[in-house]
Amino acid sequence: MRRLLLITLSMVIAAIAFVPAASASSNDTDQRVIVELAIAANSSSQQISDATDALLSELPAGSYTVNNRYNTLPYVALSIRPSAQSVLQTSNLVAAVHRDEAVSASPSAKSGASKASKKRASGKKKCKKVKKKGKKTKKVCKKVKSKKKTGTKKAKK
Repeated sequence: MRRLLLITLSMVIAAIAFVPAASASSNDTDQRVIVELAIAANSSSQQISDATDALLSELPAGSYTVNNRYNTLPYVALSIRPSAQSVLQTSNLVAAVHRDEAVSASPSAKSGASKASKKRASGKKKCKKVKKKGKKTKKVCKKVKSKKKTGTKKAKK
């Protein structure tokens, strides 16, 4: 019984060690892409599905993996090997092939947002609570212009 358990455990460990190595080797050659189909953007779901099926039938078997099929957009997300890439470049069903990768916000977009937030933060407000007869207390704020202090004092006349 112990021997059977030990053999089973060693097989499981060997399988776990083998699976990541096998998947890593296949992912090294795969490239993630988003393929834009050469059909109108306002095509029906059926037309998009038919065009996607036709494109996938052109690709060599085993040279691609479908990551996502879109029902309302003329695109398909794939992981492809070099043999599929050459077919995509020459296919009449393909309008464009885009790399599927994370895109970060541009530095100019980040600085524009921070400038706006700095501008809001620089406007000082003076707030006070006001209570009117028979009504609840209300917080009233007024924007105050900041006065720049200079090193010299002006003499009074």
